[in-house]
Amino acid sequence: MGLDIMYDAAYGMTRYAFRAGSYSGFHEFRAQLVDYDAGRGLFHALLDHSDCDGELSQEECAKLHEDFVRERDAFIEAVHEKFKGNDGEMSANAQEEVDWFIKKYGEWMEWVGVCAAYGGRLVFA
Repeated sequence: MGLDIMYDAAYGMTRYAFRAGSYSGFHEFRAQLVDYDAGRGLFHALLDHSDCDGELSQEECAKLHEDFVRERDAFIEAVHEKFKGNDGEMSANAQEEVDWFIKKYGEWMEWVGVCAAYGGRLVFA
Protein backbone atom coordinates (compact mmCIF):
# COMPACT_ATOMS: atom_id res chain seq x y z
CA MET A 1 0.00 0.00 0.00
CA GLY A 2 1.25 3.44 -0.80
CA LEU A 3 0.53 6.78 -2.33
CA ASP A 4 0.06 7.06 -6.08
CA ILE A 5 -0.19 10.35 -7.90
CA MET A 6 -2.54 10.58 -10.87
CA TYR A 7 -2.53 13.28 -13.54
CA ASP A 8 -6.03 14.46 -14.36
CA ALA A 9 -5.63 16.41 -17.60
CA ALA A 10 -7.64 19.51 -18.35
CA TYR A 11 -9.43 17.68 -21.17
CA GLY A 12 -10.73 14.91 -18.90
CA MET A 13 -8.19 12.11 -19.34
CA THR A 14 -6.75 10.66 -16.14
CA ARG A 15 -3.53 8.70 -16.17
CA TYR A 16 -1.07 7.31 -13.70
CA ALA A 17 1.80 9.71 -13.09
CA PHE A 18 4.06 8.15 -10.45
CA ARG A 19 4.24 6.43 -7.11
CA ALA A 20 5.08 8.89 -4.36
CA GLY A 21 6.09 5.95 -2.17
CA SER A 22 4.65 4.31 0.86
CA TYR A 23 2.91 6.70 3.21
CA SER A 24 5.95 6.60 5.50
CA GLY A 25 8.25 7.12 2.50
CA PHE A 26 6.23 10.14 1.38
CA HIS A 27 6.44 11.45 4.94
CA GLU A 28 10.23 11.03 4.88
CA PHE A 29 10.47 12.82 1.53
CA ARG A 30 8.44 15.74 2.86
CA ALA A 31 10.57 15.76 6.02
CA GLN A 32 13.64 16.25 3.81
CA LEU A 33 11.89 19.16 2.09
CA VAL A 34 10.98 20.68 5.46
CA ASP A 35 14.59 20.38 6.68
CA TYR A 36 15.84 21.94 3.46
CA ASP A 37 13.19 24.69 3.47
CA ALA A 38 14.10 25.89 6.99
CA GLY A 39 11.05 28.16 7.19
CA ARG A 40 11.53 29.95 3.84
CA GLY A 41 8.05 28.98 2.57
CA LEU A 42 9.19 26.73 -0.27
CA PHE A 43 7.07 23.80 -1.50
CA HIS A 44 4.14 25.15 0.53
CA ALA A 45 1.30 23.42 -1.35
CA LEU A 46 2.99 20.02 -1.04
CA LEU A 47 4.15 20.37 2.56
CA ASP A 48 0.76 21.60 3.72
CA HIS A 49 -1.20 18.92 1.85
CA SER A 50 -2.85 15.77 3.16
CA ASP A 51 -0.84 12.65 2.47
CA CYS A 52 -3.81 10.48 1.58
CA ASP A 53 -6.27 12.36 -0.62
CA GLY A 54 -7.05 15.58 -2.40
CA GLU A 55 -5.45 17.31 -5.32
CA LEU A 56 -3.03 19.99 -6.39
CA SER A 57 -4.42 22.56 -8.82
CA GLN A 58 -2.66 23.88 -11.92
CA GLU A 59 -1.83 27.07 -10.02
CA GLU A 60 -0.38 25.16 -7.07
CA CYS A 61 1.61 22.97 -9.45
CA ALA A 62 3.01 26.04 -11.22
CA LYS A 63 4.31 27.49 -7.93
CA LEU A 64 5.68 24.11 -6.87
CA HIS A 65 7.41 23.70 -10.22
CA GLU A 66 9.14 27.06 -9.77
CA ASP A 67 10.38 25.94 -6.35
CA PHE A 68 11.50 22.50 -7.56
CA VAL A 69 13.40 23.90 -10.55
CA ARG A 70 15.01 26.78 -8.66
CA GLU A 71 16.05 24.69 -5.64
CA ARG A 72 17.06 21.43 -7.36
CA ASP A 73 20.86 21.70 -7.23
CA ALA A 74 20.92 23.14 -3.71
CA PHE A 75 18.52 20.44 -2.45
CA ILE A 76 20.67 17.67 -3.93
CA GLU A 77 23.79 19.14 -2.34
CA ALA A 78 22.05 19.52 1.03
CA VAL A 79 20.80 15.93 1.02
CA HIS A 80 24.28 14.64 0.15
CA GLU A 81 25.79 16.63 3.00
CA LYS A 82 23.14 15.46 5.48
CA PHE A 83 23.82 11.78 4.80
CA LYS A 84 27.63 11.89 4.97
CA GLY A 85 29.24 10.23 7.95
CA ASN A 86 31.66 11.83 10.39
CA ASP A 87 34.50 10.87 8.07
CA GLY A 88 32.93 12.82 5.21
CA GLU A 89 32.10 9.62 3.33
CA MET A 90 28.70 8.14 2.57
CA SER A 91 27.81 4.53 3.30
CA ALA A 92 26.15 2.39 0.63
CA ASN A 93 22.88 2.46 2.59
CA ALA A 94 23.01 6.24 2.91
CA GLN A 95 23.74 6.54 -0.81
CA GLU A 96 20.64 4.45 -1.57
CA GLU A 97 18.52 6.81 0.54
CA VAL A 98 20.02 9.86 -1.13
CA ASP A 99 19.38 8.35 -4.57
CA TRP A 100 15.75 7.67 -3.60
CA PHE A 101 15.21 11.26 -2.38
CA ILE A 102 16.73 12.64 -5.58
CA LYS A 103 14.56 10.33 -7.70
CA LYS A 104 11.39 11.43 -5.88
CA TYR A 105 12.42 15.08 -6.18
CA GLY A 106 12.77 14.61 -9.94
CA GLU A 107 9.41 12.86 -10.26
CA TRP A 108 7.63 15.63 -8.37
CA MET A 109 9.43 18.28 -10.42
CA GLU A 110 8.46 16.55 -13.67
CA TRP A 111 4.78 16.05 -12.87
CA VAL A 112 4.07 19.41 -11.29
CA GLY A 113 5.70 20.81 -14.44
CA VAL A 114 3.37 18.78 -16.68
CA CYS A 115 0.35 19.97 -14.71
CA ALA A 116 1.55 23.58 -14.76
CA ALA A 117 2.24 23.58 -18.50
CA TYR A 118 -0.76 21.63 -19.78
CA GLY A 119 -3.46 22.23 -17.20
CA GLY A 120 -5.35 19.79 -15.10
CA ARG A 121 -4.46 18.67 -11.60
CA LEU A 122 -2.48 16.10 -9.66
CA VAL A 123 -4.70 13.80 -7.63
CA PHE A 124 -3.52 11.92 -4.53
CA ALA A 125 -4.91 8.38 -4.78
